[in-house]
Amino acid sequence: MAARGDLRCPGRIAAIESRPCGREHELQIELAPPIDPEDQPHWDVSCTKENDPERYGLDLFRWEEWLAIRVPQSVLEKMSATDVVAHRVWEMTFYGFTQEKIAEDAREFAAEREITEEAALEKREHRKKGKNGAEQG
Repeated sequence: MAARGDLRCPGRIAAIESRPCGREHELQIELAPPIDPEDQPHWDVSCTKENDPERYGLDLFRWEEWLAIRVPQSVLEKMSATDVVAHRVWEMTFYGFTQEKIAEDAREFAAEREITEEAALEKREHRKKGKNGAEQG
């Protein structure tokens, strides 16, 4: 996931844990502006859930979860059904063409995230100890 983004916000690596997707979710496909002005806009494909402000990326989800996500009329008004399918297939296979390969990558990304979070926690604890030691000294 570090290479592509996060399950909630493309471009960030914040929440890698699997989120259940299904019929209560809606597919969103939008042309997003580039982060770097020298880059080109890119297609942002994600899903949303009513009354939930988060956007969930789907590139590491199981394909049957993808297929259960509802395509709202607003998306179909912006692009053809063929384009919707093409965007879904692109996202579904971004990390590989088999469920096993995608699951393997998801495990690797989760392990990387865990290591990063542990390092951040250790750094915070070290700073905390340093402040407490400075106050006592």
